[in-house]
Amino acid sequence: MTSVLAALVNGGILSALVTIAVWLALRVTPRRVLNAATRYAVWWVALAIAVTLPALYLPREVARRVPPHEADPTVASPPANPRGAGSRPAQFGADGPLAGRERREPAPRWPRFPVELAGGRSPRWIVVAWILTTVLMLVRLSLSCALLERRKTRAFDAPEPLAARAEEWLSRCGSARRRVRLAVSTEISAPIVAGPFRPSILLPARLLEQLGECEVDQIGLHEAAHLARGDDYALICQRVLEAVFALNPVVHWIARRIDLEREIACDDFVIAATGRPRPYAACLTRVVELTGGVRASLVGAAAAEERSHLATRVEMLLDKNRHTGTHLLKVRMAAIGAAMAALACVAARAPGLVAFAAPPAQISQPRTTTKLVRVPVTVTDPLNRFVTGLGKNTFRLFEDDVEQEIVQFSSQDAPLSIGFVFDASASMGEKLELSRQTLAHFFKTANPEDEFFLIEFSDRPDLISGFTTNREEIQNKLTFNLSDKRALLDAIYMAMFQMKKAKNPRTALIVISAGGDNNSRYTPGEIRILLRETDLQVYTIGLSEVLLTELAEQTGGRHFAVDDSAQLPEVAAKIGIELRNHYVLGYRPQNTTPDGKYRSVRVKLVQPRGLPPLRAFFNAGYYPATP
Repeated sequence: MTSVLAALVNGGILSALVTIAVWLALRVTPRRVLNAATRYAVWWVALAIAVTLPALYLPREVARRVPPHEADPTVASPPANPRGAGSRPAQFGADGPLAGRERREPAPRWPRFPVELAGGRSPRWIVVAWILTTVLMLVRLSLSCALLERRKTRAFDAPEPLAARAEEWLSRCGSARRRVRLAVSTEISAPIVAGPFRPSILLPARLLEQLGECEVDQIGLHEAAHLARGDDYALICQRVLEAVFALNPVVHWIARRIDLEREIACDDFVIAATGRPRPYAACLTRVVELTGGVRASLVGAAAAEERSHLATRVEMLLDKNRHTGTHLLKVRMAAIGAAMAALACVAARAPGLVAFAAPPAQISQPRTTTKLVRVPVTVTDPLNRFVTGLGKNTFRLFEDDVEQEIVQFSSQDAPLSIGFVFDASASMGEKLELSRQTLAHFFKTANPEDEFFLIEFSDRPDLISGFTTNREEIQNKLTFNLSDKRALLDAIYMAMFQMKKAKNPRTALIVISAGGDNNSRYTPGEIRILLRETDLQVYTIGLSEVLLTELAEQTGGRHFAVDDSAQLPEVAAKIGIELRNHYVLGYRPQNTTPDGKYRSVRVKLVQPRGLPPLRAFFNAGYYPATP
């Protein structure tokens, strides 16, 4: 649900910006340059962009869309936050009173996009409300179609002298449609075209008694113009889009512009056929007064039913400098269409501005907070050495400032499942041998039961190997590409998908990259949401940049800014040691409400006697599952 809502919101924001740009462009373009028929087509292109952009923000697959990582179904574990570095662990093992120091989250950077909003149940209810509104509008549309068909059936044929004019009206408008019925109805208040099947022009019986022959001809020409332009088909399509995007104000605003330009375009047919704009303007005003400006039907094109459009239409009729051509200006429309397509492409590549913290239901498996939550913790001394040998009584654990009972405690060197995400773009080519050495140094600290996989990426991610315990197989498969495009975020998503096959409960991802991301289909906001709902630690090695740092810190890992590639082996050794020195605290939350709200986690140390002040590093919290 959250992914659908995020797509609708982000697509709506960008479509609003595109629509404003189109409106400003048409606003400054004189009416003598573009006629109403061309402006009508421009707004249809804008409508197509507005309804397409949200689809581009739906999560797209690099592989099959499945949960990125399936941990032990009986365990929900927020990731750890190890932040120490060093070459040798210090061996300690006493307990005693005195509080230690806990990790604090880094200060937020501003502005940061996407803006992450709390999830919970709200996105679900908003989407449900959207769907219900759409269903109601589609039902209303269907009833309107049925009612119009009924009125068309119950209408009686116009008198013979008047019926013969229908063919003349169609001919003067250049319509290829024939066998259009002209009928008189006592159930409608305004003239209307009833199509698209068995098309008819319906005239109100009361109106015929009060209009002269010339005025009836003008109204008839206007309705015939709707048929000549195919407006009866287009109007149904437009109303369906309005129903599907029921809560999108941009779509409804564009639809109003289309309604106006459609009527002005049909007015131009009347002017072309009669050459008398002033009498026609007077006729329109009188018809609106007689009918009250009430809409006759959702799917019927009427000559005069929108009272709010009347002033603009009359103004256009009296404007002698306006382009009153009835045909689409193809060359100008092609140029405008190309510019709008370019604008839409730029908008489609823009990152999402809004993200919802609750994970998309189709991507992440829900977790139940009544089950065990595991918190990996790293402890260091003032010299930044890892501290091992501490007992369970050294730790106190809190969730939302409520102390929790630690029901599970371990400090052994457990096997890991590790994924390497390697930047294979052209700029990494000269660092290939150093990258192999980096992996060799990392493997020196590896547990024999550890398993690994490798994903290389440049313009697209490629899974080189599935899980393997053969270290040499990973090292020998490193390559590089001639492309300088980087699909870093797509590669991280693929790694999360691959990690669901891990056999070890502890997982980590090591990203080695020379730069940022310039070719991914996923946005940073989508990846942040997915990472937040896994117990996957991410370590990043590369240039000092915000994206890599944020992804690492969010998962309890670290970003190592490497300016000199010769530092790569040393950094890999540090990461290997860091991954081996964890305590794992397990608890069952006292708060069993699956409300989807963020739960903060804190770990305090009871300072062991005779030891220097110790520091604990851990992840700051997690999101529980929603029902």
